[in-house]
Amino acid sequence: MEVLFLGTAGGGGLPQWNCNCPYCNKARRGSIPKREECCVALSVDGNSWILVDVPPAAGSLITRYEVLAPAHVRETPIVSLFLTHTDINHMLGMFTFRGPTTHTDAYLTLYSTEATERLLRDYFKAHSIIKVKWHTLELNTWNDIVDVRGKRLGLQVFPLPIPGKPPTYHWHEEEGTSVALFIRSDKGKSLLYATVVRTVTEELRKLMDESDCVIFDGTFWEEEELLKYDPKGKRSKEIGHITVKESLDILKSCKAKYKIYTHINNTNPINDPTSQEYMSVLSAGIIVAYDGMELSI
Repeated sequence: MEVLFLGTAGGGGLPQWNCNCPYCNKARRGSIPKREECCVALSVDGNSWILVDVPPAAGSLITRYEVLAPAHVRETPIVSLFLTHTDINHMLGMFTFRGPTTHTDAYLTLYSTEATERLLRDYFKAHSIIKVKWHTLELNTWNDIVDVRGKRLGLQVFPLPIPGKPPTYHWHEEEGTSVALFIRSDKGKSLLYATVVRTVTEELRKLMDESDCVIFDGTFWEEEELLKYDPKGKRSKEIGHITVKESLDILKSCKAKYKIYTHINNTNPINDPTSQEYMSVLSAGIIVAYDGMELSI
């Protein structure tokens, strides 16, 4: 399984447009790497690709990578989209896939939970805008993944509902609005993708140990991080994220070969590769993802 990290930031990116915290300042000056909002591309054959979460800048992110370039006029190697959450920074880029105006057929598949599909239909009229064939991910079971012609893509997905947070425009938590995706290829390789995690449940911990690769919520370093820069800010758990300080030992002890933090907020000190916090993550055997990072599992 090939993994390409198109973006690795939390909502707003790094630098964030309305922030001049130390890390946004450094990113603007070029002394630390910039980050786009979180998105990964997966492939089991190097030809057909799946995007996991689709941030607002998805269109410009896709054009940066040759493997995602079209081989012919008006087509794309991207065959499917997975959504793990309905917040803006996880899904707004799906409107990039409204498709060519010369035909009305769907040209890729989109997988989400029933709760996600309902919110995107009710709030954004997504079904009438984007040209995708929508598939519902059934919770707590294996789902076969197919392209728009019904051809299997060589993997299955197990969506696990987890404590996260509701989207900001619909502040009502319900099962399926935050999920971790346990993704398994036909060749037996597996990946766990969980970027909005308030609490590590027993079920989530079990999947972490069963995975070859864990891509995990690295949003905040500590609980009151936002309050340092924004008096109106909230604590980490209040907006659905376990801190890196709390999850570090959990990831360190899990059995996965690759353990990776992504969805990193602009205020998080692990944005700075020279920081003590960054070094402590590396010393625990955990990778801090960066935009453009590639991995073969």
